Amino acid sequence: MQFLCHAADRGMLLLHGSGAPAIRRFEPRQPDDSSEFGNRRAVFAADDGLWPMSNWHEQA
Repeated sequence: MQFLCHAADRGMLLLHGSGAPAIRRFEPRQPDDSSEFGNRRAVFAADDGLWPMSNWHEQA
C-alpha cells in the first residue's frame, strides 16, 4: 500500500478502484450519474493511493 501511495503522489500512475483482477483494458463508459462531474463518458481513476481501495469491501 505504501508503494501505491508513493507512486500516486509522484504522479507516476493513477489507480482504479474496481478490485477486479480480470480487467485487461479500461474503456470509457457513461456512468449512471446525473451530477456535473459524473455525467461524462470516461475512465475514472484517482491520484490518491488509498481512495480507490476504500470501495473494495462494497464490491466483494
